[in-house]
Amino acid sequence: MSVQIKNQVETKKVLGTKIAREEEIKRLSKLRDYWEGVASSSPTFRDGWVQLSVISSQLASTQEAKLYLQRALEIDPNWVVPDQLQPLLQ
Repeated sequence: MSVQIKNQVETKKVLGTKIAREEEIKRLSKLRDYWEGVASSSPTFRDGWVQLSVISSQLASTQEAKLYLQRALEIDPNWVVPDQLQPLLQ
């Protein structure tokens, strides 16, 4: 394979990954908007805040994810936090 063709293939892989990540960010942002509406209309619904925490974590909004998780724990202090969210408590 020539260097030029190899570079074109590598460029397509990088751009494909970038596009896939951008699409994932859009999808997660729409989900976050939905769950913000749920949390706003039902502020004592723990799972709404949990979903916001998970989605914010996936969007690399760690501080926001921590706040949402703290809100869920305020609503239900006896709730067992899933392993994937444990790092947000530290």
